Amino acid sequence: MPSTSAQGRKDSAKAKLLLLVLGVLWGLNWPAVKVSLGGVSPWTLRSIGLGAAACTLFLLAFARGRSLYIDRRDRPHIVMTGLLNIAMFNILLTFAQLGAATSRVAIITYSMPLWATLFARIALGEKLDRVRGIGLAFGAGGLAVLIAPLIGGGLLNLPHGILYALAAALTWAAGTVYTKWARVNAEPLAIAAWQLLIGALVALAGLLSFEGWPHLGALQLTVMVALAYHIFFGMAAAYILWFEIIARLPAGVAALGTLLVPVVGVSSAVLLLGERPSMPDLLGFALIFGAAVCVLLPTGVVALAGLLSFEGWPHLGALQLTVMVALAYHIFFGMAAAYILWFEIIARLPAGVAALGTLLVPVVGVSSAVLLLGERPSMPDLLGFALIFGAAVCVLLPTGALRVRLRRV
Repeated sequence: MPSTSAQGRKDSAKAKLLLLVLGVLWGLNWPAVKVSLGGVSPWTLRSIGLGAAACTLFLLAFARGRSLYIDRRDRPHIVMTGLLNIAMFNILLTFAQLGAATSRVAIITYSMPLWATLFARIALGEKLDRVRGIGLAFGAGGLAVLIAPLIGGGLLNLPHGILYALAAALTWAAGTVYTKWARVNAEPLAIAAWQLLIGALVALAGLLSFEGWPHLGALQLTVMVALAYHIFFGMAAAYILWFEIIARLPAGVAALGTLLVPVVGVSSAVLLLGERPSMPDLLGFALIFGAAVCVLLPTGVVALAGLLSFEGWPHLGALQLTVMVALAYHIFFGMAAAYILWFEIIARLPAGVAALGTLLVPVVGVSSAVLLLGERPSMPDLLGFALIFGAAVCVLLPTGALRVRLRRV
């Protein structure tokens, strides 16, 4: 029994590491798609990408001996969810990136959980608790902040890329709610494989209808690298990882883990594409990201699941003034304001300089623990801090940040 428990913890830890890798893979897929569109049409890109992902899942199912059978009753539902969650979502996102900055498209697209919560309330009668209500309010505020500067001539005069991104978020949410309603009785791997195949066929039909047979021509090296990344890592490898993860972790944990995707997507768009998100973009991102956390947390994920399991619903009671001040600082400055500032910084400074600047954090952290909490680090603590701090400086300096002019010393 102890060995089984230890193996379970080991599998869970491995799955969480894979979830981190998946967040990076899918996050980097945003700039990869943008670069690929510089040499490949949207219909060609989605035909190849979705086709490769579908073939990967079918091969994975055969290799693992999984059933791909879909009951006759469920086949129309598979077609509908394939159209909404895969075909329309991916095709709309591709055209969105042609008409708007990748970072802005990524931010708006990740309003998906908010729309799904709202649709589920309307269509399925799911209860809207306080946390999800707060999440919807945050999400509405984030979208308002993002769209307000662009709405000069009315909602329909928004840039096409923004409208496509909103439409993509809505179709994904509609497909998610439809899936909940349909309750398809089949292997998750089989459902995803057929959905991806449907998406690939729709993209191929669009390609043949609007462009004819694809002619890639002579592609630049950057486009070829981005396209290869999109096919083999952003689609094929990512879907293999996703099904490995959901086999080992609760669905809620996996869903919350995907919130790393827009963070990596926005950051990589800044670093790799040279985009410069405006202050409304960053504020909108912070609000929508917070909203998505509020919406996903009640599904039973990490922190809230542990809280409800061991303590029940939180009752803060009468808090001391110092605790209230510390909690308010943590929420509004340590988290929300800090992330807004971080994206503002990486938009204005080279990545290496920004990374080196974060070395101030442990210095302030240790100093404030001494001054505010009365802690007294021992000599081994101080020596260890000095060595680790020096190691971090050595690692970060060669990345293109500040250079130590030893010859002048």
